[in-house]
Amino acid sequence: MHISRITKLFLLTLSVFTVLQAQDNRSVFGLQPNTIGSHKTYISFQGSFPQYMKMKDMTNGKMVDLPDNTILNEAAWQVFAEYGVADNFNTYLSVPFLFIHHYSLNLNQSAKGFGDLEWGGFYRIWKSQSTSSALSAKIAVIFPTGENKNLKPTEYPLGTGAWQIQPELNGIFLIDSYDIVYSVFYRYRGTDNNNTELGDAAGVYALLQKSYQSTFGDFQSETGFAVSKQFKNEMSGRKIVYSDDFRIQFLLGFSYKYSKEIFFRIGIPYTIYQNDGWFSSYAVQLQFDKIFGLND
Repeated sequence: MHISRITKLFLLTLSVFTVLQAQDNRSVFGLQPNTIGSHKTYISFQGSFPQYMKMKDMTNGKMVDLPDNTILNEAAWQVFAEYGVADNFNTYLSVPFLFIHHYSLNLNQSAKGFGDLEWGGFYRIWKSQSTSSALSAKIAVIFPTGENKNLKPTEYPLGTGAWQIQPELNGIFLIDSYDIVYSVFYRYRGTDNNNTELGDAAGVYALLQKSYQSTFGDFQSETGFAVSKQFKNEMSGRKIVYSDDFRIQFLLGFSYKYSKEIFFRIGIPYTIYQNDGWFSSYAVQLQFDKIFGLND
């Protein structure tokens, strides 16, 4: 009796979920190995809500447990708009809006407003004719639009105060029924309003994607890692101690394809190692995507 019920449940599960090749390889973590096509528009509404368990001790540069009397509340909302100029070239604009409140016994800072705008483009270098494999190059320019200068002691900066340029390479290749999505970037950072030369940053991403088709719609899971390094800032030719940063993140994400035009995504980047400290922070990322022009 019980074996029969288990068998029926197993067969029902197989009828609901079927593994298939990925239908949408865009990642909730910002990786985009392919372009959307000519005259198509992609709009994404994104929210990120970080939680901190540790903070950097500026006396030694290491991560320490967040004190009980310290509160770090942050939320970032972002509108991302992308347009397909040609089949192999897209341009985009990203507009962030930030909410920040940091409180401790010694300092109380808050901020609310637009952050640094980002404008750039994707160029698809190569695409397989038989699989989802593809390779694209990205260039991004980050404008110092977030409020950063002439701040009161109770105001927190909303931007870096410096121009930034980031070239990036995104790719995807198929292994059996899995898609491997990867990205390599280098960010050139300029001088801020206080004449501080901000240290450049570099990093790599690697994600394993798997897609499923069901009677409720298409699902996609992704797991992977990100490793990033920010180099030390400089002022008057001297490096500023403990201004650098190194972190390793574990990435876990899910996507739901409601229709061929609408996607819902959730991601959790968990910082498992940062500056000689373990498990320092994580964030919950929510995303709603809509594609226009698929039927044109």
